[in-house]
Amino acid sequence: YFSHAWRRGSPPIFWGTDATLFTTKNIVNKERNEMSSYGKTHFYFLQDIFVRFDVKKCHVISLLKNDGSEKDINDAYEESVTKLNLNFQQFHSRMNENENDDDDDDDNGDDFFKIVFTRFNFDEIESDHVINHFIRQMIDEIQSIQFTQIDFNEGENFECKKHQNIIYRFNCADSLDRTNVTSFALGVMLTSKYANDHAPSFRKSSSSSWTDPFNYLHSSVINFLCKIFTKSGDIASKMYANTSANRSYLIKNFFIPDKNDDDIEINNDVVNIVWRQINSVIFDKKRQEMIFEWLNSESFRRKRFILD
Repeated sequence: YFSHAWRRGSPPIFWGTDATLFTTKNIVNKERNEMSSYGKTHFYFLQDIFVRFDVKKCHVISLLKNDGSEKDINDAYEESVTKLNLNFQQFHSRMNENENDDDDDDDNGDDFFKIVFTRFNFDEIESDHVINHFIRQMIDEIQSIQFTQIDFNEGENFECKKHQNIIYRFNCADSLDRTNVTSFALGVMLTSKYANDHAPSFRKSSSSSWTDPFNYLHSSVINFLCKIFTKSGDIASKMYANTSANRSYLIKNFFIPDKNDDDIEINNDVVNIVWRQINSVIFDKKRQEMIFEWLNSESFRRKRFILD
């Protein structure tokens, strides 16, 4: 059994959206973030990344724009990650002092938590090339990742042979559209690496390198990934915004159906945007009240469920 988990979600800082029928503005609660010493970010990464997945490294891929109100969120998010990394380093140094560890050769920095923050702006790249551009940017790092490998023995016994060494975390603003497209790109890269290491039946051509996944993987594998990411992206978007996901055409561009394949149906992005705006202004407040009523809590002191 092989697996590799990643996470997607909005930036874990205090921010919100002020929306009307015709405008949308993202607002960062700078005072609340600084008063809590970016406690929301600290708590999220410690509990939901490092402890939950038992890793020491997380690579944040932020897909927010570097202008307008999205830049404010991007800047605040990166600042919170910088402060968190500094806290980890200081804690690591104090631990070494307490243990009187004077052997600098053994202190390579790999035994404490670290977050890498990367900005990837969709709108700076021509849309038809954005997935391949992202793959080219990430592929060198993907070569060094490892999968979680579990061997099942007789009965219910199992042995964890290897454990993944990094968690990737994707976000845009609402983490629906750009996030889904880049998650698809990561899924393609991981599948291609898995095919190279463990699954020759996934390969289309032995003459291509796995680092060129769309030429390396069999078309049926690519089509399967296209289908599951457009479908799962629509499900997440329906739950959050009451529309299907936007930018799904970027995934569908790689779908080459054979005679037994049904085509991938996607909605018009402009229609989705208009309907999302109407939902946000007119229906979101009522929907939020229904969520609170269902959870029987307005404070969310205790999580009743976790949506991955």
